[in-house]
Amino acid sequence: MEQLVTERLLIRQADTGDARFFLDLLNSPGWLRFIGDRNVRTEAEAVAYLENRILPVYATPGHGSYVVVSRGTNALLGFVGVFRRPELEFPDFGFAFLADAQGYGYAEEASLGILAMPAVRALPELLAITQPDNVRSQRLLERLGFVPTGTTPVGGVDHLRYRYG
Repeated sequence: MEQLVTERLLIRQADTGDARFFLDLLNSPGWLRFIGDRNVRTEAEAVAYLENRILPVYATPGHGSYVVVSRGTNALLGFVGVFRRPELEFPDFGFAFLADAQGYGYAEEASLGILAMPAVRALPELLAITQPDNVRSQRLLERLGFVPTGTTPVGGVDHLRYRYG
């Protein structure tokens, strides 16, 4: 996918020029609370994180972290994507947005765009997980069509588990 355009957003693959954005996102309070500390503290470490963890995933069709950019301001807002976790038997859908980009419907708009991509639609099954106290993410997943199916441990913590469709 080169890029996806929605009414208000441009959704594109990440690149190393996004290091400052990823540094800010990975150290934001919401990320640290609900996703976990990735120990990325400098822009150079963010470049390495992109090179080692983000960019290689695009080689798998339908997978990867797609940066969400405001078409009006060109501000980087967050990301949406599909990932593989060793704890899950199927790909995992996820999203994360900077605090000042939350509450405007950007995550829903970007998620709907990614979920409509042919490579994502072709996946045999798509899961999502969230921590039990992350009510905003739970509500969004359910609006997107994810159905709760119980819990599953990820990283030693029980998460709510969802299945798409």
